[in-house]
Amino acid sequence: MFKFASKVPRVAFATTKLSRVAVALRSVVVVAPQIRSFHKNNVYNFSKTTILRQEGSQLIVDVTAENFNEEVIKSPVPVILDFYADWCGPCKKLTPLLEQEVKNAEGSIKLVKINTDQQPTLAQEFGVSSLPMVFVFMNKNFAKVFQGAQSEQTVKELVKKLIEVGGGGKIVTSQTEAANTPQTPDQLYRQARQLMAGGQIEPATEILAGILGENGSEEDRKTLHPKVYSALVICALKNKDFGAAKQMIDAVGEIAKQHPNVLNEPDVSTTNSIFEVYKTLGEEYLKETEQQKSDRMQELIQTVSPDAPNYDSQLQMASRYFLENEHQKAVDQCLQLLRKRVGYDKEKAEEAKKLLILFFNSLGPDSDVTKSGRRKMASLMF
Repeated sequence: MFKFASKVPRVAFATTKLSRVAVALRSVVVVAPQIRSFHKNNVYNFSKTTILRQEGSQLIVDVTAENFNEEVIKSPVPVILDFYADWCGPCKKLTPLLEQEVKNAEGSIKLVKINTDQQPTLAQEFGVSSLPMVFVFMNKNFAKVFQGAQSEQTVKELVKKLIEVGGGGKIVTSQTEAANTPQTPDQLYRQARQLMAGGQIEPATEILAGILGENGSEEDRKTLHPKVYSALVICALKNKDFGAAKQMIDAVGEIAKQHPNVLNEPDVSTTNSIFEVYKTLGEEYLKETEQQKSDRMQELIQTVSPDAPNYDSQLQMASRYFLENEHQKAVDQCLQLLRKRVGYDKEKAEEAKKLLILFFNSLGPDSDVTKSGRRKMASLMF
């Protein structure tokens, strides 16, 4: 799994040209389920079609101190900053990889290249001590992601993460291209998912509702609509509307009566599992404030003893940890309940097993938490 590098120093530009730019280089680790920490205060304004226009904009740009503000700070999409030098061997391998993946992103990401020999002030302000060094910029913040030569897979994962958190915006370079951009139901669905990943729940909901409002084909109603309803479940839960989420789940169930295979779709099965985790806590959980959630967790922790399991408390703790994106803690709580020791309860242990399966289904088979959790669960059960 790709992770942003940590321990990035905090600096601020002092040059005259960049005096209005406040740059905070901070430690950021982006993991798929915890992505919200990186885009909590999303500053981009997206249209329903999520096509953004920036006159004269290019997706790959050579940047200087003079055009830094225009090309980086004002960019409507996430920016990758590539610090390099002509004499740097690893740079000659990394830069083409970055360029290719940015081109493949078709306007969702922008790449700016900064020659450290020609722009020593920028290099100094970013604390560039070795080459190549790569940062990203979005939501008014910079984060260092890696330095040195990287594999093609690492670059792909970086761009993928940025697209996920970028909210679905795109740069286009001509009005004609923007006007003629095809918007099929499947494309709109993907854009809505990108908006959701960027925390843009309201516009995502509008797009999803629009898809359902169109007279789609029978194939759309069979394959796409279950995914749309599932996305609306997540939107409803984000808006703390348990009743609406339940209605969307029921709508998927109605389609599944005629087309049971839709329940195997990753987007659908993941959402069903997440909803089931919410159900273990009840509708009241959605109404709790952040402080109330914290207080409740502390109360539950106080009821747990290292000498014997407290199934009710630990099962609730596991669900709460999971919905707060502390997935490893959630899995660990359930695994403790599978251990046969003093106070072991076979029926309650079965509940812990079912909860673990919901966690694994939600995270997906490629998650490190899923992989290690399944191995540990198997060792405890057999």
